[in-house]
Amino acid sequence: MRNILLLSSDRYKNLNSFDWCASILNDFFAKTKQIALVPYAQVIDGFDEYEKTLKNKINSKIVSIHNDPINILNDSDGILVSGGNLFVLLHRLQKLNLLDILKDKIENSITYAGWGAGASVLSEDIKTCNDLPILYPSNLKALGILKYQIITEYIPQDREYSMKLYEYFKLNQNSSVFALPYGSALKIHNDSALVMGNEGVLKLSEYYEQYFKIGDFIKL
Repeated sequence: MRNILLLSSDRYKNLNSFDWCASILNDFFAKTKQIALVPYAQVIDGFDEYEKTLKNKINSKIVSIHNDPINILNDSDGILVSGGNLFVLLHRLQKLNLLDILKDKIENSITYAGWGAGASVLSEDIKTCNDLPILYPSNLKALGILKYQIITEYIPQDREYSMKLYEYFKLNQNSSVFALPYGSALKIHNDSALVMGNEGVLKLSEYYEQYFKIGDFIKL
């Protein structure tokens, strides 16, 4: 059973970080005793500093894994993976040998939420990433929990990125992409997803574009 929350970003319009989604996160983690924070996508903020920021937003107990990854993950019934740079996140997860551990816990029903890079890392790989590769992972394979790509912080009017996606689909013709604009969220339970937040989401492929509004259920 999968219990996953994907957020496009912690930011939305002119609101402060997490103002638009704190209630969504708190409802999602309402029954969680301890959340393991995975802050490895962060580049500018220190891990301790970022942990303090999240503690001011989330009601459940939060412990960043950067001091003791394995034990903290094993002691937690929730996982929260921050946004930041997806290349950096994947590089660090690979270096610390945490990909298989995270995948096992997610597949065994742990409550998981992530935004930005923390959402996209559930994809098969990071081929559709639009971040700068400021650290090189050993390969582009990600967690592979979801059998499609997740694009976050998506701007439909961005013609340059639309062209990049066109090139991606030309070489990956059987792929599909869920694109989450700022302010959108997907709450996934098993094989269906509920569109949440302030904006709808899009499903893209080489041949079609499908829009799902807030409140829609999507069969994955």
